[in-house]
Amino acid sequence: MVDQYLRTSDPAVYAVGDAVEFGQNQDISTGGSFLESADKQGYVAASNIAGLRQQYKGAQATSLIRVLNLAVGTVGWTEKTAKQVQLSYDKVYVRVLSHAEYYPGSIPIDIKVLFERETGLILGAQLIGVDGVDKWLAIFSMAVQQRMLAKDFAALELGYTPPFSSEPNSAHSVGCIIDDLVKKRIYQYHWEQVPDLLQKNHVFVDVRMPAEYISGHIDGAVNVPLDTLRARLNEFNKDVPLYLYCQDGHRSYLAARILMGHGFSVRYLSGGYRLYAAAALHLFSFFGCSGYQ
Repeated sequence: MVDQYLRTSDPAVYAVGDAVEFGQNQDISTGGSFLESADKQGYVAASNIAGLRQQYKGAQATSLIRVLNLAVGTVGWTEKTAKQVQLSYDKVYVRVLSHAEYYPGSIPIDIKVLFERETGLILGAQLIGVDGVDKWLAIFSMAVQQRMLAKDFAALELGYTPPFSSEPNSAHSVGCIIDDLVKKRIYQYHWEQVPDLLQKNHVFVDVRMPAEYISGHIDGAVNVPLDTLRARLNEFNKDVPLYLYCQDGHRSYLAARILMGHGFSVRYLSGGYRLYAAAALHLFSFFGCSGYQ
């Protein structure tokens, strides 16, 4: 165990590298080999040995690996570690593109972002995709290190050109969604909550197109495509909460804003049906019930 100056219990002995441990407030890392952190620790320890007072500010456990053809990245707090120390957090699932959608070869990147529930402080992110994961990991690493709030993340000015990056508003959209949740401008629910919601007979509204609905949907959901929503407001009861979903969360977010503007109580599914369906087989076999068709 070392302090912020990388001193051990013996003030004449310093330690760096994978073997040292910090309090959670100093270092998010809970294991693994992080070469950059060891290099930084060595610099800080050497500076202090030489009489140059310097503190080690901790690491945010940034890591990037290749799994077959996929790149997987993580930075900051994971949901597991956040639960262990009882952080007050929430999460959003978003999908961005490796570069502009209209430019050939665009590939999606799936991102899970953890944030502090009360303030919107960016706590961590996990990412998976084929291309561009390293760029987004660097962006979130900076956000965690600089203790950015969602509103600050939304204001980031990032380089953009169609062949190499997604549309300029991707980071802006992520920050705005989190800021909306923190300020209670909108409400969400998550895929793991669906079994309990189904057992309580809540109303699910699928705002995708009919062909998407037919290909698979949450059990008992009503199909009301987003384009027809305003014309069908009279089909809903304002006294009954509505649980919206679409394929990836974007359309249901828009639908939620429309319905909230008309006085309805609504939540949208973060990550959409795509994420829910990917988890549904395991989830419902665990709970011993059905939940999707």
